Order: sequence, then structure tokens, then C-alpha cells
Amino acid sequence: MITQLAALDHELFFFINRSLDNVLFNWLMPWMREPKLWIPLYVFFLYLLIKKKKKKSWLWIIGLALTIGTSDYLASGIFKPNFERPRPCWHTNLNQEVIIRKHDGSCGGKYGFASSHASNHFALALFLSLALMWTNKSLWRWLLFLWAGIIAFAQVYVGVHFPGDVLVGAILGIIAAQVFYRITFFVEQKIYP
Repeated sequence: MITQLAALDHELFFFINRSLDNVLFNWLMPWMREPKLWIPLYVFFLYLLIKKKKKKSWLWIIGLALTIGTSDYLASGIFKPNFERPRPCWHTNLNQEVIIRKHDGSCGGKYGFASSHASNHFALALFLSLALMWTNKSLWRWLLFLWAGIIAFAQVYVGVHFPGDVLVGAILGIIAAQVFYRITFFVEQKIYP
């Protein structure tokens, strides 16, 4: 079963990394990994959080920071060193076939399971959606998840993660967001009944 999942993961990786090769993605996807592109968007969402929560915003900002810190630690501090799954560009049987599209041309750290980019962005998307009380009908909520999904897709397209890496990273981020949203909401009810 594990061998079949790994084979499927590799097949899907090469479909995204090689078969979807096009001029637009070659330009756009490396940029989707750049924090300087995300920061203005996340500052805007932080502004919305402060505006919505007003005097309670400090609590929600702490909750958001704990969410991101936990999701990043789960992916980078626990999963990567314990699973030691090589990134596609470090994989001894595959690395000659991988197209690296990062701006600096590097592969990144040796291990890629789970993707901290996916973990952090999905954690942020869910926490903000819940904190700002956006429903499934909210365009903002869909845009945040679309953004997180594009960033996760970009990790595979540029050759630094397998699809399974970003899927598990997204799940870790969603779990962290759920936990810290509930804790923050509980604390808010105790402090501001």
C-alpha cells in the first residue's frame, strides 16, 4: 500500500512538475513562493482582524501567531526530521528528472515531508476565516483558500515538494488552526463574557 501511494505521489509530481510546463506557470509559480508577495496581503488581513475584533484583537493576533508557529513546528520541527523523506530534487532515483524552478535554482533543505509552506498558509486561511466569521459563501474565505492552494501547488511545480508533502502539510495547518481557533474563542469568552 505504501509503495503504491509513493508511486502515485511520484506520478502526480511529474505530471505537475513536467507535463504542466508552460510559460505562465514558469514565471508565476516561483513568485508564489516569495514572502515579499504574501506580506502585503497578510497585512491587509491582519488589518481586517484588528478592525473586526477591536479591543479583543490582541488575543486573536496571539492566537494567529500560535497557529502559524505550531503548524510550522509540526511540519519542519517534527515531521521533516522524523520522517526524513527526501524532497524530489534530493531523491536519488528521481532528482535527474526533476525541473527546479526556484528563483535561486536551489533545492532547499534535504527533507520535504511535510511542506511548511502548505501547513502555514492553510493554517492562516482557516484561522482567519473562522476568526473573521466568514462562511462558505464568503468570497474572502474562498480567496484565502485559493491562495493557500496555489502556494501549495507552486511547491510541487517548482520541484521542491511531492503532492503528498503539501497535502499532509495542509492537513497539519488545518488541525493547528482548528485547535488554536477553539482555544482563542474559549479564552475570549472567559475574558470578554
